[in-house]
Amino acid sequence: MQGRKASVIISYNGKNVATKLSDYLQSFTYTDVASGESDSISIKLSNIDKKWLGAWFPAKGDKLIVSTKLVNWSKTGEKKFKCGEFTLDEFSFSGRPLVADIGALSLPVKESFKTTDRNKTYKKVTIEEIAKEIAKRANVKLVYDAARIDIETIEQSQNDCDFLFDLCEKYGLGMKVYSSKIIIFDESKYEKKRSVVTINESNIKSWSYDTTTNKTYTAAKISYTNPKTKKDVSITVGEGKRILKISEKADSKADAEKIAKAKINNANKKMTTMKITIMANPKIVATSNVTIKGLGKLNGKYAVDKVVHTIGSGYTMTLTLRLIQNRIGEKDSKSKAGVNGNYIVKQGDTLWAISKKYFGTPTKWKVIYEANKEVIESTAKKHGKANSSNGHWIWPGTELVIPNVEES
Repeated sequence: MQGRKASVIISYNGKNVATKLSDYLQSFTYTDVASGESDSISIKLSNIDKKWLGAWFPAKGDKLIVSTKLVNWSKTGEKKFKCGEFTLDEFSFSGRPLVADIGALSLPVKESFKTTDRNKTYKKVTIEEIAKEIAKRANVKLVYDAARIDIETIEQSQNDCDFLFDLCEKYGLGMKVYSSKIIIFDESKYEKKRSVVTINESNIKSWSYDTTTNKTYTAAKISYTNPKTKKDVSITVGEGKRILKISEKADSKADAEKIAKAKINNANKKMTTMKITIMANPKIVATSNVTIKGLGKLNGKYAVDKVVHTIGSGYTMTLTLRLIQNRIGEKDSKSKAGVNGNYIVKQGDTLWAISKKYFGTPTKWKVIYEANKEVIESTAKKHGKANSSNGHWIWPGTELVIPNVEES
C-alpha cells in the first residue's frame, strides 16, 4: 500500500480554495463535541506574502464548508470525512514569522441564535416543540432523537442557543449544533449503542486516566409543589449518603424525577474519564462509543465526549472519553427495553460473577450466555478454543448484553 496522506478541503464563501491554501496551511484543527457547545475549526496559515493582510483579508461571518481527505489510510483508496459548515468567528495575525489564524464555529446563519436575548414564556409544550420554534427562527433543521418531554411552563431570558442548551441539560438530553442542524438526543440511549471500534493500548500514542468521587453522588433530592395541597414535597432518587441537593423548580412528581435523574447522572459522568491520542479514524465521532483494551482494569466501554482532529505533520485525533456506567434511577426504563445494560468483560470475570452482579444470584449465568452465545463462541475460537465450554471461557474486552431476566 502506498503511503498515507491527509489533507483539508475547504470551500470559502462558496469557492473551493483547497488548492490555493495548500501551500499556506501550517495546521488544521477540528473539534467535534458531543453536547454543550458548538463544533469548531481552527486554521493556522503562513502569511509570508502578506496576502491575508490584503486581498485575502477575512471577515467575520464568512462561510466555510470543510472536509478532510484521507488517501490510503486504513486501506488503499480515498475517503472523505465531512467536518461540516462553519461561520468565521475570529481571526488574528502575528509576526515574525508572519502567520494568520482563523477560527470558525458551527452556528446557524442568523447571528440572533447566539447573540439576541429573548424574554418569552412557554406553556404546555414539549422540548421538541420549543426546539422546533427555535430552529425555525435560526433557519436550520431540527433532528430530535429522544422521548417526548412535557413542560408545564418555562421562562426564557437568554439567547436561543444558551437557553436550548440549558433546557436539554436540565432534562438529561444532549444537544449539538452541526452543519446547519440542531441535533437533540437521549444520552442514555446513545450509551447503549455498540462500540464503533476497539482501541488497543498498542495503537494509542498517548493517554491519561482519571477517576474521582469528588462531586459525584449516589442519590439526588429535589422538591416540587403538590398542585392539590400547594405544599412542597421532597423526593429522593437513588440511595446512599452522597446526596445531591437540587434547587431547580419542578412542576410535578414526574417532572421532579426527570430533573433529579438528569442532574445526578450529569454529575456522575465525570467520575471516570480518559483522554487518548490515536491515528485518525473516521469511524469515531462525538456521541459514539469505543472499547478500550490492553490497559488492565482501565479496559471498558467509553462514550466519546469530544474529538479533536489535528492535521499538521500527520493526522491525529485526541479523544475525551468517559466510562459508561449504570445510570441512577433508570432501572425501569432499562427493563422496558428488555435490557439491563451492556457490560465489558474484565480480567478474572466469569458469567457466574456477572450474573450475581446484575441479578443478585449467580444461577442466572446461562441467561447471559444465551443472550451472547454468538459473540462468546466466536471470541473463544479467535483465542484458539474449539468452543467456550458453555461460557466457561470469556475474555477481557468482550462486550456482553445483559438481558432483563423477566423477559428472558
